[in-house]
Parts: sequence; structure tokens; C-alpha cells
Amino acid sequence: MTEEALNPEENFEFHVQMTILFGERLNSESLQRRGLIDPDFLKLQKSVFGAYLLMKRVRQYWKSYGQQFYAYDSILVNIVDQMIDQIEQRAK
Repeated sequence: MTEEALNPEENFEFHVQMTILFGERLNSESLQRRGLIDPDFLKLQKSVFGAYLLMKRVRQYWKSYGQQFYAYDSILVNIVDQMIDQIEQRAK
């Protein structure tokens, strides 16, 4: 998860992993809206997810691909965008 350029195989693997990461957040948000997820688990998951968003490459992935891929779920997009905005404001 460094900032080094990825070779094509690494880039493919990164995109697969990011799809899984954001997909899990989408699933959890959907379960939360229905009251079907343990709040403690969700809190832990959000913490781990936030740690991934601290990585510049992950934020760039979201802005380049993730927002469009998950555009059908505006709640998830807003949540991730807000988390990224907070991270980037703290970095200034």
C-alpha cells in the first residue's frame, strides 16, 4: 500500500481488493438501514475502513472509480466522501 507505481498484475489485484472493501461497506450500510447489523461490529468495521481511507492510493481509487461504480447508492457515496473530506482537511 505504498505510493510506488503498480505493475499491471498488482494494479488488477488492487482494484479487486478495493471493490471488495467498498462492497463490504455498502453491504454493512444496507444492513444498518434495516437494523440487521450489530452496532459494535459496524463501529469496528468503520474504524478499519477509515484506516484504509488514510492511504492516498485508496482515496484516489475512490475518486477515480469508486464514486462512479457505487453511484447507485448515494448514502454510501456521501459517507465515503465525508470521511475523505475529513481526512484531507486534517492533512492541511
